[in-house]
Amino acid sequence: MNEPNRSQLRREWIGRLLRDNPGLALTLGYIMASLVGLLFSWSLLHRFGLNIMDYTEVTDFLTAALREPLTFVVAGSAIPVVYLLRWLSGKERAFWQRHPPNNKLLQRYCNLADQAYRDPLTEVFIFVTYAFLFISLYSDWKAEQIQAGHGQRVDVEIGWEDEAERLSRILVGGTTRFLFVYDVAGQRMEAIPHESVLRVLSIPAKTKPVPPDENGPATTKEKT
Repeated sequence: MNEPNRSQLRREWIGRLLRDNPGLALTLGYIMASLVGLLFSWSLLHRFGLNIMDYTEVTDFLTAALREPLTFVVAGSAIPVVYLLRWLSGKERAFWQRHPPNNKLLQRYCNLADQAYRDPLTEVFIFVTYAFLFISLYSDWKAEQIQAGHGQRVDVEIGWEDEAERLSRILVGGTTRFLFVYDVAGQRMEAIPHESVLRVLSIPAKTKPVPPDENGPATTKEKT
């Protein structure tokens, strides 16, 4: 059996397997989504010297997909790249078919490129590679925003009710056992055990007074 037929049969087998087993397709999709969320959390905290694997439980892998939904959009940006590279590869194959190479090295390259073009695993490899790249770039940008003081500001009360200490921090995320917050003044990421946290209080947006008009008293509006 030649290579084109083998690759085509592989594609058909994968498609038929997923169509006949929708539960398997959903499970694989959720696992991939969880891996995307986990990869983003690992990449982000790694910028601050923390390894999220040291703070996670098994259940954290199941909820990793829900912590940063925007990562799905970032990872999904790799899909157009896959189609673009496949289109360019098709153009290249057409060129070499019209102008067969007379060099053994080029012939070898064309054979390998043709095999990669037909193999569905090539597209999977390209998608995973670019998804990882885009998530890494996004986590770099997110880390820079946090270090600059941008993010959800909260007051974290730790200790006991009679001896509570209030910390003003930027909320980054959390796992089953730890809360991750960033100390802008100290320029460091902190992992606080949940048993040490009394409460987390959101800081309301600052307001500014609105000059009174002739028909009513002065009011306030949200600062934009």
